Amino acid sequence: MSTDSFSSTSAETVKFDVFDGLEGEEIRAIVDATTRKTFASGATMCRQGEEGQSMYFIVSGRVQISVKQDGEPRPVILNTLGPGQHFGEMSMLNCSPRTATATAIMETEVARLDHENFQKLVNSIPGFTANLSRTLGVWLRGQLSGEKASRAIRVLGIVRRGSRHAQLGAAVAKALSGVDPSIISWSTDPALWESVNVTTHEIDSDGTDTIPGLAEQIEQHSHTIIDFEASKATPRQLLQCERIWWIVDRDEHEPTELEKIQRSINEVPALAKRLQIVEVHQRAEQIPPLLSHQLELVHPTLRIQRHGQGKFFGYRVQDIARLQHVLQGVTLGLVLGGGGARGLAHIGVIQVLEDHGLYFDRIAGTSAGSIVGCGYAATMTTSDILELINMEMTPPKWVQKLPSGKRWYLFMDFRRGRIDPKLRRYLHDYDLEQLIIPTCTVAVDLVEGNQIVSTTGDTVSSICASANHPLFGSPIMRGETALVDGGILNNVPATVLRNQGADFILTVDVGSELDPEFGKMKKDRAGSLIRKVGYMSTLLRVLDIIQRGHSKTHIAQSDFVIVPKCAAYPFEDFTKANELAEIGRTAAQESADDLVNTLKQYLTKSE
Repeated sequence: MSTDSFSSTSAETVKFDVFDGLEGEEIRAIVDATTRKTFASGATMCRQGEEGQSMYFIVSGRVQISVKQDGEPRPVILNTLGPGQHFGEMSMLNCSPRTATATAIMETEVARLDHENFQKLVNSIPGFTANLSRTLGVWLRGQLSGEKASRAIRVLGIVRRGSRHAQLGAAVAKALSGVDPSIISWSTDPALWESVNVTTHEIDSDGTDTIPGLAEQIEQHSHTIIDFEASKATPRQLLQCERIWWIVDRDEHEPTELEKIQRSINEVPALAKRLQIVEVHQRAEQIPPLLSHQLELVHPTLRIQRHGQGKFFGYRVQDIARLQHVLQGVTLGLVLGGGGARGLAHIGVIQVLEDHGLYFDRIAGTSAGSIVGCGYAATMTTSDILELINMEMTPPKWVQKLPSGKRWYLFMDFRRGRIDPKLRRYLHDYDLEQLIIPTCTVAVDLVEGNQIVSTTGDTVSSICASANHPLFGSPIMRGETALVDGGILNNVPATVLRNQGADFILTVDVGSELDPEFGKMKKDRAGSLIRKVGYMSTLLRVLDIIQRGHSKTHIAQSDFVIVPKCAAYPFEDFTKANELAEIGRTAAQESADDLVNTLKQYLTKSE
């Protein structure tokens, strides 16, 4: 950390918000009272709880403001500041301990104003005091209104071995440029970026020339992507990045890459808070187990698939979209509600979402929604999921002709344990954490009367518990729990995704609308035509009404809701899969324009 005088020239080239409306002599008085300090990336500039001895004006670089809250495993990020902004004034104004921690997230130059000079300036320059109060008031108003700090990653580093995965950064940049053209890139191999319409600079060997230029450029662009060939990346260069995606290809150099990551962390421990593994594997019939490692990283592994060779090499568009969302600092959640066979409408909804290029980062499913959600997260296509239903859940023709044959067929599937092997033919022995998209299922424990949210463990077992309708299957005894269908308490688990950090939630609700016909009755029929209703039909209707009441509470956490018109289809009738999928398509198409516009506005606001 270096210290010397801070010149007024720097103040003139960087516009400081606290200098608004001040005379030149007043600005010079403030500048002359400061000293310059340069903090290395990762350095703590001031710490929560310490006595405040100074405030800081940011000349270059970026500073993250965070606070440690009781019960939270990691500090909560309040804001990220750049040139022209300031921090530390609150403890100076009220002579109290620091309320937050400030950390340099790249090499950062500041002008430090100590407490003694601060008091002199506050007393002698009223405009300075007014500006401090104004900027503090703006910040407090944002906090009180619940306004979230942007989690967008302004500076992203991508570390790859060789040239093959240079396409990853280029693909993310291309996708992001469609919604935000203010992107710039740096690369150790700029020629590999020629196909992308993004300005690309070359990184020098040690960063001496790159880092000052980088600090200047990031203030002119919303996102900066730095592409490193692994052998050319230096710790100093990596520490200029807010997040570092380290690519590990399952078919190339996997042990070598993990060892190199560990050596880098051993050399510079601060990297552990920024590194995130991007695990790449070839698209195949089955997805491989999650990459096993002992690295202590803050950020979870991102899994993506590649396909093709040579000029046909590329990545799944939905995986690039998820990486784009990480860069934008948003998590999009998809909730697929329960409803028996009506849940097949989810398939059509997903088809329309894909047609419009809408992809999600987290999925929560209940009952039938867990089947579709887990299948989709396991890279099954909508056609694959339809095939699963038509091949495995549809009774033979002769059974369909029997009185209540479809209902009894489903009853026997549950009672004889046939659901598990049917699903396992398609979902194999996948664990939930193995799925490409993080996915959870919801069941209910009859012992404690609580919902059970599964985010890890065997996928098929989790689905069987979530879809275990109490009128068809016996409780699944697992440990000290007795598990049945999650729809009893949470048929549309939007609250689950919100608690997991989803920012925007799309809910597909197939179970909240009641069938207009109960037994042989309709609302508009005369009372003389009312017939006796069977025991099973009565209980199914009671559960539908209970679920409908619970759903109103949970669905309120959604940002957008699609309700396919499938209430008239019986809970147990899986013979109409194609019809129900088409109903889902129709509902999604009717909402598509509104959804696209709503999501676009949200993503623009979040940047």
